[in-house]
Amino acid sequence: MMSGNGTDANAMGKKVLVVDDQELVREVLADCLELGGYEPCLASNGDEGLRQLHEHQPDLVITDMRMPGMDGYEFCRLIRNASSVPIIMLTGLAGAAPDAPSLNLVDAFIAKPVKLQELLAQVGALLSDDRRVGEGVSVQ
Repeated sequence: MMSGNGTDANAMGKKVLVVDDQELVREVLADCLELGGYEPCLASNGDEGLRQLHEHQPDLVITDMRMPGMDGYEFCRLIRNASSVPIIMLTGLAGAAPDAPSLNLVDAFIAKPVKLQELLAQVGALLSDDRRVGEGVSVQ
């Protein structure tokens, strides 16, 4: 349900962690999420993302597939060892089918360049899945 200012009333107070090595991508996604009524927290790499995950206990994670150091797959594997928080993976490999193991790590794939309406719709759909709401994250 949309409020008068264009945000989803169900989004209010929901934290979304965005992990991407490109500052512009992080900023655009953060602005989009804020307009949708979400509270973004940002990280520039997988290690920082794990710290933010532990500190902020986000309701959903958006991560890039290809990052220097710890890539998106390793980041997702570490999250999945401790949590079932919904994960959206961004990929610049348009048309490339994800491999079978990665399908168990993430809840959705979105190709870059990201269509912001599609992203908000996917975030809303994953956060409305009652099976995931209220599950804590414990990542050391």
